[in-house]
Amino acid sequence: MISEKAYRELAEALGEENVSREPAVLDGYAFQPTFNDELSLWVPRPEAVALPGSTREVQEVVRICNRHGLRFKAFSTGWGAWAGPSGQGVVQVDLRRMDRILDIDERNMIVVVEPYACGGQVRAEAMKRGLNVHMISAGAGVSPLASACAAFGPGTDGTYSPRNLVGVEWVLPDGEVLRLGSLGSGCGWFCADGPGPSLRGIMRGKAGALSGNGIFTACALKLFPWPGPPQPRPEGLFYDLRMEMPGGTRIYYLLFPDYRSFGEAFYALAREEVDYNMQKAAVGVVPMILFPHLNRLLKGRLGIRNALQALRHGIMLVMTSHSVAEEEFKARTVRAVTAEYGGIALDLTDTPLGPSFTW
Repeated sequence: MISEKAYRELAEALGEENVSREPAVLDGYAFQPTFNDELSLWVPRPEAVALPGSTREVQEVVRICNRHGLRFKAFSTGWGAWAGPSGQGVVQVDLRRMDRILDIDERNMIVVVEPYACGGQVRAEAMKRGLNVHMISAGAGVSPLASACAAFGPGTDGTYSPRNLVGVEWVLPDGEVLRLGSLGSGCGWFCADGPGPSLRGIMRGKAGALSGNGIFTACALKLFPWPGPPQPRPEGLFYDLRMEMPGGTRIYYLLFPDYRSFGEAFYALAREEVDYNMQKAAVGVVPMILFPHLNRLLKGRLGIRNALQALRHGIMLVMTSHSVAEEEFKARTVRAVTAEYGGIALDLTDTPLGPSFTW
């Protein structure tokens, strides 16, 4: 249980309105719905919740926890139980007040974000400038900073969050601030590594420390060219979403006979650099995630299982071009590589599936 003295110090550092130990509020943090279809499953209730609004305030929270023998656990958008406490004596640090895009450097293709700037927010601003940002598979509502610095990182655009990291501001477990790479030398957000050994591996490793090694308060991420409209205009909602494909865009479903040919073709297509987005077409994953109860009902239905197995060695490839000649060249290359490895190339561009898969 948090002491009165510790709680008062948090309130004085952040303001009364930015701390709470009300049971109903704490229970709101203890239930994490992501991948949780059992309403009885809760993470441990935090002792208190603190909402800092700046790096300096994050430092104060960490130092107060250290002085009073409390642990802390931070989250940005809070997607999943790993963002909550894993035991007793933990202060939940909710970073939702730190929600700004600090800078978009169009020339060097870099965006600097705080923890609660969500992927959709960052992508919308980048697209206005002809740029795009990596989005993890959890979707547009989660934090690009969290996936780059502290948690997982794969996404449907074929890249991986930590590879896009070019600068970090990091509050260490003792409350000191570490700025990696060029930022630490006062040279701006363009390189996460300076002369000497890199600390990025210590910072996150493969899957991230999930706030186990401090709190990340800002980071810089690579941006990528976006050939589409500056402001896409969708019609409908969610599953009924409709939107025109950007000019010069084509989408292919590439089907291969076995895992070896699938893997070799994937590498070959990557070397040719003809894709804007390329990923394994995991046809069984979508119904498993969206309809978990239906998935259990279908268990053991051999017809459906065999159909999914026949499609399991597939690649979904989105191709973009800036001219007709470039589009024709890339299309020939995709068909040639697919045929070389015994595959079939299905052009879905002009089918109802094309725009849906692209967006």
